[in-house]
Amino acid sequence: TATLNWTAVTGATSYNIQYRQTGTTTWSTATSTTTSTIITGLTCNTSYEFQVQAVCTSTSAFSGSTTFTTLTCPCSVPTGLSATAITTTTATLNWTAVTGATSYNIQYRQTGTTTWSTATSTTTSTNITSLTCNTSYEFQVQAVCTSTSAFSGSATFTTLSCSTGSGSTGKINIYFNTPVDNSVSTGVNAQYLNSAFADTIVAYINRAHYSIDIAQYDYNQSTSFANIATAINNAYLAGKTIRWIYDGSQPNTGIALLNSGIHTLTRPVVTSGAIMHNKFIIIDANSTNPNDAIVCTGSEDWGVTQFNYSPNNMVFIQDSALAHAYTDQFNMMWGSTTAVPNSSLAKFGTAKTDLGRHLFNIAGKRVELYFSPADGTDSHIQSAIHSANTDLYFGVYTFTDYVDADSILARHNAGVYTAGIVDQFSIGSSAYTTLTGTGGLGTMLKTYTSSSYVYHNKMVIVDPSNACSDPLVETGSHNWTNAANTINDENILIIHNDTIANIYYQSFYANYVALSGTLTAIAPCTTLATQELADASSFNIYPNPTNDNINISYHLTNEQNVNIEVYNIVGQLVNGLVRNQQQIQNDYSYSIRLPVNGIYFVKYTIGNQSFTKKVVKL
Repeated sequence: TATLNWTAVTGATSYNIQYRQTGTTTWSTATSTTTSTIITGLTCNTSYEFQVQAVCTSTSAFSGSTTFTTLTCPCSVPTGLSATAITTTTATLNWTAVTGATSYNIQYRQTGTTTWSTATSTTTSTNITSLTCNTSYEFQVQAVCTSTSAFSGSATFTTLSCSTGSGSTGKINIYFNTPVDNSVSTGVNAQYLNSAFADTIVAYINRAHYSIDIAQYDYNQSTSFANIATAINNAYLAGKTIRWIYDGSQPNTGIALLNSGIHTLTRPVVTSGAIMHNKFIIIDANSTNPNDAIVCTGSEDWGVTQFNYSPNNMVFIQDSALAHAYTDQFNMMWGSTTAVPNSSLAKFGTAKTDLGRHLFNIAGKRVELYFSPADGTDSHIQSAIHSANTDLYFGVYTFTDYVDADSILARHNAGVYTAGIVDQFSIGSSAYTTLTGTGGLGTMLKTYTSSSYVYHNKMVIVDPSNACSDPLVETGSHNWTNAANTINDENILIIHNDTIANIYYQSFYANYVALSGTLTAIAPCTTLATQELADASSFNIYPNPTNDNINISYHLTNEQNVNIEVYNIVGQLVNGLVRNQQQIQNDYSYSIRLPVNGIYFVKYTIGNQSFTKKVVKL
């Protein structure tokens, strides 16, 4: 706004005023019976001109122009906060530019603490250093114009794991609620919990020292399994912080059993049918002892048939970095980093953003984590399927996404041994038609039919028989549907490890045989990986796993012919580091960059002895 003024004209009964942005051609008009007028609807930080005409018995000419400029635009609160280029001790903080801002104030701190560190920037990003590895941080940004805006809401990120791990044990425990077949075990037997899923969850709840976060689609307590609400109430009364998110479309009768002091949050029912379908627990994520932090995820809803009868799997992982990543996702849905939810800031479904924490090194195992819908979860499921080289097994409750079905058939038609189980709920879908029609899987696809129970797993097992490949398991809450990928809140883990792939295969094998299926044993691989020898201790490769270069060092006690080559997972040569060189007694070291993430084999020959070592780039 602006008040325009002029000197009175003798005999004038009123005045006509015209004004416009300087340099434009169109006038706006106003009238006044006094020697001033207030005009509104102006643009901030903009030059205007105005002229005045006196109205007597006739009208005068318009005066010459007088100019003025509106005040600088007030600062808006910055939006679009994100963190990129995250390392163990540094991160780049980013935000969207604010019109009129000349600089920005940034404050950041460890999540859950009270003291802020500060920084300033004249651009829309800043790099912060001296952070603590494997730690969750929050940051806020304030715009500086002629005045300053309020600080934005907090965005969170977690620094990378310390050293080659997060300081945690990385222990992974996997459980199944239907019988398994240990006769196909390669050394570590799968564990069948006979009507004891709930007992196991309660046992982990009882281990909590500080906090328990639960994102559970549906919970209906029964006398037929251990009382989870009682365990949670006891934890709350013992001083633990409890937070619980559930879906509003489901009965969730167990929520009423919680202590009234426990804060919960519902994802509201929406017309699109989108749901909060997660099934995860986070224990002690922010403990100063990284061995306290535990994540549980899997396929099970919390009720008697899901716990005790319908085939499900559940995995517990002791890793602080992974727990922090799950906590960041929980906080986004919770709308707060505190014990109290903020429903006005809570984000579900398509309102969520990709927080960028996807790759983890957990006790030497490469683990991937993705949340729907922001992370493009189904594309990672398809990547897992397409990575199969020898054998592929899948077990899915709701399978309606034809793209996933096409991916499976592509590997099947490429000669990969393929078998699957789907629930009868999927009959009639385009995916089911693809898998059962001409050119489909034929008798290798089994349909689980029951009047009382459902086949509720959502998993794929890749190359469990081929340690030379990249054996992996994908599991979590994500059914293979468009809704799961585009509007629901879901999570999946992809664990790259031959032992864990075999553990899941033991369960799949038993389920498949129970449906009158027969699976043919796949012979173990005999390529580079099986040639790996453990007695080549003088030949060192580090760090392994790596996210950058690898260093190779060795010592020769006498003159030898040396050959060192690096191959990718399919046996292609990617680096001929040393080609049949005659090397004298000495210490040798090299540094090389691996081209892309994946598994590599360093094959080296010294004299007449050859060795192979596996390297993983994350």
